[in-house]
Amino acid sequence: MDQRYTGVVTRTLRDGERRVPTYEQQTPLVIEPLHARDATFLAEFLASHSSELIEDIARHGAVLVRGFDVTSPADFERQVLSIRGMQGMNEVLMSEEGRTVVDGTRFVLYTNANFKTGGTLQSPVFHNENYYVPDVPRFISFFCQMPSWLGGETGLINTAQLYADLPAALKERLERQPFAVREYRVADVIARYGLSLEEMGEFCARAGIEITARDGQQYIVIYKPSVIEHPTTHERALVLHISGELNRVGLQPAAAEAFAADYAGLRWGVHKFHWRFPSVMWNAKLAGGMLVKPRKSWPHLAFKFVKLGRALGLAKPGQPMPQAGPRVGDLFEPQEVQEVAQAMRRRYSSFTWERGDILMIDNLKMAHAGMPGFGPRNLKALICNCVPLPCARESSGLYAPGPHDIREPLGAQLVSYRENMGAAAVV
Repeated sequence: MDQRYTGVVTRTLRDGERRVPTYEQQTPLVIEPLHARDATFLAEFLASHSSELIEDIARHGAVLVRGFDVTSPADFERQVLSIRGMQGMNEVLMSEEGRTVVDGTRFVLYTNANFKTGGTLQSPVFHNENYYVPDVPRFISFFCQMPSWLGGETGLINTAQLYADLPAALKERLERQPFAVREYRVADVIARYGLSLEEMGEFCARAGIEITARDGQQYIVIYKPSVIEHPTTHERALVLHISGELNRVGLQPAAAEAFAADYAGLRWGVHKFHWRFPSVMWNAKLAGGMLVKPRKSWPHLAFKFVKLGRALGLAKPGQPMPQAGPRVGDLFEPQEVQEVAQAMRRRYSSFTWERGDILMIDNLKMAHAGMPGFGPRNLKALICNCVPLPCARESSGLYAPGPHDIREPLGAQLVSYRENMGAAAVV
């Protein structure tokens, strides 16, 4: 038992708690009851050992709190926010659809209210949280209300170790410049937040966000560093949406091969068929949806007809969104993509979820993904401590935040700005 902690047992995971073997034996650190397991004891324990817990999340990459009486999203929120220094985030600038707050809480989020994440037929999508928006959390926590019957783990990749595995020439290129991660039409942002064009321009100027004009439209352009020097451990880590950026340059088949041994046997046969022939399974799912929920399935069916029309030359091809700047995937040579895939599996760890588990992850050194599986997997999420990442084209590809660098999310700032402008207009 760690001498810094009283009233609990600290340990690493046993082999039986992991579905697949790993070299990353130290991730996550497990904290479980010694005697008391009630929610009041846990909240008091987390509050009184806050600095040690934050250090251990940084050192191990993640801490798993297991075996305590945590039964609801409200309990989960209370426990995580009892750690001194944890500041919840519930307003993220241009957050994805489906990232809504759970009723009865202030900061607990659905992993996505529109579709299931993890425990499905889909292949894993590894990412550091909020790569495509300016508001990046230092910490992301998950609460397990219901584990999958098969698989459905939350996979973790130590991206500090992964970055150390990369060729020196690639690391030099990554650290040299930031990369464009997303652009939004200013008109869409104005419509979403209810501001005028002048107010939007003033807010972006204050926030250091670039606005560019193209083809008669104005766009907000978000640039990001891809490498973060960790504020506590001082390791350099690759912090990006790994799958979103590298699948388009060949990562997905290489990663599937690297993880293939983890999904051997007949029980994974349907999953592997889906990964190899995704359109077949997608069409079967669409057909079933048309029978059960026809109204919700019509937009997907319309998309399929448009796609077929383009393939037959009966409709004009869609115009891709122009990219304001280089994407990080453009830097990777084919051999380097293969090396990333091998490093992902080498630096991978996971565990089998149990009901009531709380997993706290350091988002600046660990990527995560909902792993394939089957069954009623139900996780809730809580993101904390917005990191003040630069979003400008002129910034560096390497950024080193301080250990106490936290800012109010730009999404929350924009909401406050809108409210203040409204109040000023009324006066």
